[in-house]
Amino acid sequence: RSVMDEYFPIVAEDSYVEQGYTVRIARTDAMIKMLNIAIVLAEIVMYGFVILLILMGFTSVISTLTTNIRIRSREFAVLKSVGMTNKSLCRMLYSESIFCVLNALVPGVILGIAIPFLINLSIRKAFPVLYHIPWTALFGGIFVLIGIVFSITRTEIHKLRDKSIIDEIRMDIV
Repeated sequence: RSVMDEYFPIVAEDSYVEQGYTVRIARTDAMIKMLNIAIVLAEIVMYGFVILLILMGFTSVISTLTTNIRIRSREFAVLKSVGMTNKSLCRMLYSESIFCVLNALVPGVILGIAIPFLINLSIRKAFPVLYHIPWTALFGGIFVLIGIVFSITRTEIHKLRDKSIIDEIRMDIV
């Protein structure tokens, strides 16, 4: 209330006040300053939420890939004992990683382009806002995802090479 009275004072010398109405004089420079502060605060909250979602997504990808390879370590040991070389095992794991990335990227990119377009169609009725696809962010996200998946796969392959085949085959999975 005090902020309103400070920035938008009530005018008492008016015929509207005598009739019971309240008249406030709005100073546009102060109003614009308050709106800019509100916009900056909203952007901070929004960017914080987006960063949190990105970190949660990357954590999920890392957890899924490492768990997948660690659980299948016994299977990899059996394949090695049958005659599969380290090179062919690496090729198999990298091809699985490519398949997983494509499996996630295709629907993700399609939905990531379609949903903002549909939102833009509804906004376009009120404001003349053109839709454009953020190609740099799209390709940047794709390359970051591919890099993360391949680096995780590479580190897990190096961990598999250090393990003994016999110990992995003997290990009972609980």
